Amino acid sequence: MQFHLNIGLARNDGKPDNTVLHTVAALNRYGFVLVTGDIQQSATEQTLCAAVRYHGKSGLHATLTALALELAQDCIAQAEIDWLGKITGQLVGPNASKWGEFDSECFLFPRVKEAA
Repeated sequence: MQFHLNIGLARNDGKPDNTVLHTVAALNRYGFVLVTGDIQQSATEQTLCAAVRYHGKSGLHATLTALALELAQDCIAQAEIDWLGKITGQLVGPNASKWGEFDSECFLFPRVKEAA
């Protein structure tokens, strides 16, 4: 299954920000394969905006929660786009309720560059 993630790089534990390399390596360890991605500025921090495929053995919700804990994130935003362009998603992580409901207007999708 392929979907999109927004993962902030600032940690919630006061330690230095996660690097892109560390974040992508953690994604791989948890069964995600990066299809495409970039770094964008969200309303709060630098954010990895990624299209991923999940090949893990555990449930997606549990895996995203474990990833959020490892990366010291309150939550990770996960979104899907249906064939009509409707965006649905959720916030997953140990402190997701602090952030309210998923808001598709705030979700950042990777910018795709066309080949010349």
